[in-house]
Amino acid sequence: MERIFFFCFRSCLKGDSEREYYDILEIDNPNVATVEIIKRQYKKLSLSVHPDKLAQRGIEVTAEHKQKFLKIKEAYDVLSDPKRRKLYDQLGASGLKLMENPTEVDPMVILRNYQKNHKDRTVIVLLIALVFAAILILPILFSLKSDGTLGNDAKWVAIWTPMWVVDLFQLVAATVILFDNSDPPAHDDEEDKAEPEPKIPLVDRLYNFVSTVLFVLIQIFVWIRLDKYVHWSWFVVFIPWFLYEGLQALYNLSTAFLTTVPRPDLEQAAQLLEEGHNGEEEQFMLKIELESRYFEKIMEQQDARKGIYVNALRAWLAVFLALQLDGTVEWNWGLVLLPIWTYLFMQYVYAYQLRAWGASKLDGVDMERIETGEEKDPIKMVNAQQSSQLMASSSFLCFSQAAPLFMAILLVSRLEVSDITTFVIILPIFIAIGCCCCGVFCGICVMSCIDMDEVAKEFGKQEGGPSEGEEGYVPPTQTGVDPEQGRSSGSSAEETSPFQQMEIERKAPAPVAPVVPVAPAQIEVDID
Repeated sequence: MERIFFFCFRSCLKGDSEREYYDILEIDNPNVATVEIIKRQYKKLSLSVHPDKLAQRGIEVTAEHKQKFLKIKEAYDVLSDPKRRKLYDQLGASGLKLMENPTEVDPMVILRNYQKNHKDRTVIVLLIALVFAAILILPILFSLKSDGTLGNDAKWVAIWTPMWVVDLFQLVAATVILFDNSDPPAHDDEEDKAEPEPKIPLVDRLYNFVSTVLFVLIQIFVWIRLDKYVHWSWFVVFIPWFLYEGLQALYNLSTAFLTTVPRPDLEQAAQLLEEGHNGEEEQFMLKIELESRYFEKIMEQQDARKGIYVNALRAWLAVFLALQLDGTVEWNWGLVLLPIWTYLFMQYVYAYQLRAWGASKLDGVDMERIETGEEKDPIKMVNAQQSSQLMASSSFLCFSQAAPLFMAILLVSRLEVSDITTFVIILPIFIAIGCCCCGVFCGICVMSCIDMDEVAKEFGKQEGGPSEGEEGYVPPTQTGVDPEQGRSSGSSAEETSPFQQMEIERKAPAPVAPVVPVAPAQIEVDID
């Protein structure tokens, strides 16, 4: 997986030259540089530029000397660690920093790396083109076989080859996850040690493995029956399908109907805080956290209930298909697909419920006060955000049902009265894949041609940075005084809402410590 990750994202991660640290340590041939050689070079250079040694020789220690020594120390720390050295050899110094601190990734750095690495960028483009070609080949082969273009000699099992490859990867991944009993990776950071990453429960791993096996068996049974390798009843063919739906419904049953989500008592939120940390800011953030967690639990419960309803509808569809294909009944195909019509109707009802829920959350909320930052009630602010999320989900749900409705209507027409080709029936699939393909390649072209200097300048303006011809802005400290305004820097917080203040602090650049004279004895590094 690591090799696949580097292969796919090397063009964005690879930055400066991979020889910079080796040059700093004066190592000519990195391929033969062992840990002993790196350590020997570090000791040699440290003795010549260490501030203590310079002071002993009567040389005045300058900021350049300190910076050079710190650079040597940085190079040694990376090259002496086998894992970090391997990453550095592959990605360079900036790529190493991106891998070690992914939460602090600067989009500008990624774009610059992408523009510089022409060879890796070409590989990425070819890989994306190959992925889209692999995705398109399955519906094309399916359409050709369904329309009889490939003749009777073409077998469904062979037509489904691209999907067999995907199924193989899924089975391998599910098996690895099932038998993976390794402990979470150890961290050097004390905070990470205090909260280790939880392991996947055995029940979840077993459910994932069994559901994957059943999903593959559904495909195998259907295609060998269509190719007439067996002459089973369609009820027997659909046994893995019934088991799959039952397993999913059973897995979601506890979350959907057997779990009660209590509403948080926001009036007693301050009591949950530790002693000495019950200020207004802590209470404000705790109320937001409790309300957001409650909303997530409710949405999780709603999704679980909806999943069980969908499982029941798919099992109903399997029964009707088996009756029709076995010749037990001779219904119109519009009646056979009644579970699909029911599902589409249920989706629109669910979208209406989401919209009504979102509208109810705006009761008593003044959107104008929230937009201007005058609203101070955290519950109203969270309700406004959740209402926007629910409205967006409702709109997307309504729009997304147009494609399956179109396909279901054309499928019934094809089976009953007309000779519509399969290409027309699954046209929404081709349109969706084509739009994704165009969007991805247009994005690649834009990222390749964009002027990063102009983007950085414009981005700096949007972030509040100085425009051309203006003096640079000095961020005020929490307790300091702005010398130009003659007032406390903390007073600006009264003019913004807590959410706006949090956003300002998040976007503000990290403070850079000024270079101050340091006595040589203050830099303590073991060079023995």
